[in-house]
Order: sequence, then C-alpha cells, then structure tokens
Amino acid sequence: MMTGKIQKCKFCGTTPEKVMPADSGTDAYEVHCIVCGIYRIIGTAYSTTLKDSSSSERILFSGFIRNHSSYENPLKLGVKDIENISSTVAPLKNISLQDKINSVLFDIYSKASSLESKIEINLDEYTKYYLPSRGDYVEILNHLQGLGYLGRKVASTNKTPGIIRSYTYELTINGWKRYEELQQTNKDSKAVFVAMSFDKKLKEIYEKAIQPACDHCGFRAFRVDSEEHNEKVCDKIIAGIKKSRFLIADFTQNKHGVYFEAGYALGLGIPVIWTCNEKEVENLHFDTRQYNHIAWKDFKDYEEKLINRIEATIK
Repeated sequence: MMTGKIQKCKFCGTTPEKVMPADSGTDAYEVHCIVCGIYRIIGTAYSTTLKDSSSSERILFSGFIRNHSSYENPLKLGVKDIENISSTVAPLKNISLQDKINSVLFDIYSKASSLESKIEINLDEYTKYYLPSRGDYVEILNHLQGLGYLGRKVASTNKTPGIIRSYTYELTINGWKRYEELQQTNKDSKAVFVAMSFDKKLKEIYEKAIQPACDHCGFRAFRVDSEEHNEKVCDKIIAGIKKSRFLIADFTQNKHGVYFEAGYALGLGIPVIWTCNEKEVENLHFDTRQYNHIAWKDFKDYEEKLINRIEATIK
C-alpha cells in the first residue's frame, strides 16, 4: 500500500505525523507534516524523482505548501507540480533577509489582539518564512528580541522531552511601533502591482478594467508579463511589489504565482485587493477565502467594483 512507502515527507524529509488515503478509490494520499503542513499528493507524484530540483529548492517548496495549504483545503500535488518545483520557487530565492525578518515580525503582531498579548511561536513552521532551518528561525527571533521588538520568552517542549518545539513571547511597545511602521509601507507611492494569469483571455480584463480603475483613482497599474519565472523576471517581481502602494491579486485560473505575490505583499505590510471571476470563487484556496474578494462577471462590472474598493480601502 502506498501509505507504507511514505515514510518521509518528499520535500523536507521529516517523518509525517500522519499519512492516509485522501479519497477512496484514488491514488491520492493526505500527508500531515510538522514542517510543510498538510498536503495531498498522488502516488505517481510521490514516486517522481526530484532530480531537477535542489535540496534548497525543496525547502522553499515546503514553505510554498505551508503558505498555500490548509486542513480545510489541502494543496493537491500532481506530477507536473513536482516537475516544476524549480520554476515555482524561483521568486522565493530573491526574498532578502530583511524582508524575511519583517515578515516574521509582521506575522507575530498581526496575530495579537491587545498590547498585553502573548504569542506562541511554533519553530517547526520555519519554512513559512522561506528559511532553511529552525536554527535560522531562532536566530531571527533572537535578533528581534535583541532589538526590543519581542519581550521575555518561555520555551515549551510540546511533550517532546529535551526538544524545544516552540517559544511563547511577550510583546513590547517597540514591537508594536515597528509593526505600525511596516503597515505604513509606500504610503506616497502611486504604483500598483497586478498579480494575475497572463492568459490572453484575461488581457481584456487587465486593459479594460484594472488599468482604467487604477487610473480613475490616481494610481498606475503594472504587471510583469512573463510565463517563465527566471531570475531576471523574479527580481522584477520582488522589486515591483516592494515599491507599490498596494497589490491587486486576481485568482482567476488559480495560478500559484498569484498566491505567492499576494502573500509576499502581505508579509511586507502592503495592502492586497483580492479578486476573482465569480465562476471560479469556489476554486480559491481556503487560506485566501477569508479575504473579501471582488467577484466579477465582466470587465465593466470589474472596473466599477474595483474603483469602489480602492476608494473605500486605499485612498
């Protein structure tokens, strides 16, 4: 049986907490991994060799899974997903250390409900920030604590004797101030990064809805038109997002790159406007369904709704 063969997670190498058939009568299995999170993979995909991706790329892909999968809606991986790991993670190689530090801090404080909140940090989730190891995660947390952005910490073994699996931190006024500074990113910028499928069928949506809506509100929309995530294009993607006032993420056709670009913007404190064709809303990953998507039916409908959303949330 295939479950007996899945002794190690294909991406991080950790022994899964649980592996079980995803659907009866299919060759798909659900893997619960403490590092990657939860995902589903078909047997032929699990058996596909990873000769075209390096160990560092597989760890980055672990982070991609962690950020785009959930118990309610696990990411489904097939043979093509395994074969295209290098292309999928290419943008992730360009994230700077400072951006990762900012993302950790932003994520911690965005979970807090009050100044006196205490936040538990699961060290097994290090790939969420595209870090290569738990040790790197701990170094960043120590750095934030040294800067006064995190207060006293208490270690927890999580029922594993002698092994620290998490820390609980007190938050600080300086940390809250830094979090607020990150929320003010690019307040004077007029640039708007657009993340969407480059399918020719959606060209009209970009030209007749997104661009006019941004123009109407005094902003300039732009996107990096390329199907291939090579290093040069990835540099442009990262730079484009970092200089933008906000990001428009259209999830029509459910492209992996759009999820990354939206998540990266959020990690930097850059607002995201979420959109999708109304016929495909049910295909959205669970972790983005929590956001209020503009569900559009045609370019006229999209333009009107987008103008209203920009004026209500950005201007």
